[in-house]
Amino acid sequence: MSEFDWGNFYKKMEEACKNRDFPDIPLYENIRRTLQAMIIRGEFPDGCQLPSDRELNINHITLGKAFNELRKCGLLVRSPAKGTFVRLPEETGGSPAEPFGRNLVSVIFDDVNTITFQSELFVAIHNNLNEYGMEMLFASFGGDSEKQYNGIRSVLVDPDCRGCIAWSIMSRDQVADLLRIKPKNFHLIILNGEFSGLEFDGVSYDTAGALRQMAEYYLRKKFARMAYLVPHKYLDLAKARLEQLDALLPSRDAMQVIPYSEKSEVDFAGYRDVPLIAFNTSVLWHLYQNLCQSGIASKWHTPVAVPCNRSDLMPPLPLLKMIFPAEELGVLAVEALTARLNGNRGGYQKQLVKGVIHEPVGRQNIIQLTP
Repeated sequence: MSEFDWGNFYKKMEEACKNRDFPDIPLYENIRRTLQAMIIRGEFPDGCQLPSDRELNINHITLGKAFNELRKCGLLVRSPAKGTFVRLPEETGGSPAEPFGRNLVSVIFDDVNTITFQSELFVAIHNNLNEYGMEMLFASFGGDSEKQYNGIRSVLVDPDCRGCIAWSIMSRDQVADLLRIKPKNFHLIILNGEFSGLEFDGVSYDTAGALRQMAEYYLRKKFARMAYLVPHKYLDLAKARLEQLDALLPSRDAMQVIPYSEKSEVDFAGYRDVPLIAFNTSVLWHLYQNLCQSGIASKWHTPVAVPCNRSDLMPPLPLLKMIFPAEELGVLAVEALTARLNGNRGGYQKQLVKGVIHEPVGRQNIIQLTP
């Protein structure tokens, strides 16, 4: 039994007991999750024999239930005469995994609000999964990238879950780690993901194309400069997008990048005649709160540009909207996942959903500028 690290196993068990989301989790399920995570991470060599119930001092019924769950997803094999052995997922050199017991698909959003479950994206994913005979297992993590990363890690070792569709707020390093450790027969579809150098299946709004179209709009209206409001964690991405606009902008100074968040203290009084482009709707709402606190929101006449979808709530500001069809994003995500589940082993695909620009009307007339 030299291949089996007893001390590490019990340590992992103890950690799982302390960190699990559900304190009343059955012991067999805790054993199953702990062992499955260790196997997928490659902590056991392929063919390693696992200890018996006596050697582990665990009730044979409890251990048997845990081992049975792992056999269902192809990570263990049993020989009546010899015992139970590890069978690694295909990508680490082992045998292909067996079919899953349930058609569960994890759907993970960054956060939820009062309209999430009526939004086009949620409804499209839910309805299309149902059409393919699959169930949705929904979760969100309050805008916390670390919690989202850990949540997806836990899904990777769920024997009932066949794949995951995630609206990503994770860093490149976090996504890279998930792609490294996930089993080959577990399919991850990333929404809203732009991660240079990583290969993955993804569906995203064409926000880079949206930035170009919004900049072109303002240039046609004879504005000499613009400002791009970007969350701090996306600054590198924003700078890469601006490099793609070099041929369009009269100079690099024509587009100022302003790192922006809820706590940013930017005096926008000097930007009344400067078109502002919000990175997303969250930034737009932070901007609106700033303008209200400054007492200039009602006097703001230069349209603020923002990428969005029809379900997004908007503040009462003049807006130049790039509206993306969220339903199309959801349909493509489910189609990408089901194609993998049905045996598509082609190269990774990143699909872009185009938006349609909606010019301001009424009070939002761009010619009506505040002196």
